[in-house]
Amino acid sequence: MKIKLLKISKALEPFFKNLPPFTDKTKKWLYKYLPIIALIVGILYGLSALSFWETGHMSIIGSTTYTQNGLSINPVYNLNIFYYIDFILLIIDTIIFIAAYFSLKTNTDNGWLTAFSGLLIYALYAIIGLFSPVDGGLGSFIIVLIFCFIGFYILYQIKPLYTVKLKTKKIKKSK
Repeated sequence: MKIKLLKISKALEPFFKNLPPFTDKTKKWLYKYLPIIALIVGILYGLSALSFWETGHMSIIGSTTYTQNGLSINPVYNLNIFYYIDFILLIIDTIIFIAAYFSLKTNTDNGWLTAFSGLLIYALYAIIGLFSPVDGGLGSFIIVLIFCFIGFYILYQIKPLYTVKLKTKKIKKSK
């Protein structure tokens, strides 16, 4: 999985590297506080998932219509498979960004890749959201893509600061 993420990040790198760079002071600030930002984003995704779930189910319960005979109809058909896939993607993003907090604290490329994969899943959430009856549509798609673009831009600006820490094993020679 890590190899596929590295290939995707290499494919996107030329586009984001050609954008105006941040100052060194800004890069260092983002590098220092990115774990906290990832934790906040993870918590916000969790709250968004709860809100998304409640919005979908309140629309079922709250919007009762009646037939000519006076029978109530709850429009359960409004929630399709795309709604549930979007909900699952939000939960996965919550877990990924909370995990990214711990990975980013180690200052390795694994933390960067974890945040990167969270943004990829959020972009997938936007695509699936086009077909979701709750909080979907073109407007939501565009807003999520703007947030993803900003996130990718920030990640690619500070990518050189994350290095791989190689652990060397000491081999004891017996004499």
